[in-house]
Amino acid sequence: SHAGGHGQMAKQDYMRAMQTMHQAMTRAEDPDPDRAFALKMIEHHRGAIAMAEILEKHGDDAELKAMARKSADMQRQEIGELQAWLGRHGGAPRR
Repeated sequence: SHAGGHGQMAKQDYMRAMQTMHQAMTRAEDPDPDRAFALKMIEHHRGAIAMAEILEKHGDDAELKAMARKSADMQRQEIGELQAWLGRHGGAPRR
């Protein structure tokens, strides 16, 4: 396990990823509650992908990295599904 340097870099990376995700989810607004959900979930999934990428970079455990990769693949698929739903319900985000 990486104490010290790697752990500290990972901590900073996770913090940045969470702040980015939180800001993006907050900005993802729409007057329609369904669209707002889809927009916010897209940003939530992007945050999860970022966390998986941080684990890939800093983590040690092969089993956990495999889980993270699988999770990130599922998140990417769900982003595609949410974007397709948005396309059928008013098009791209109005920003």
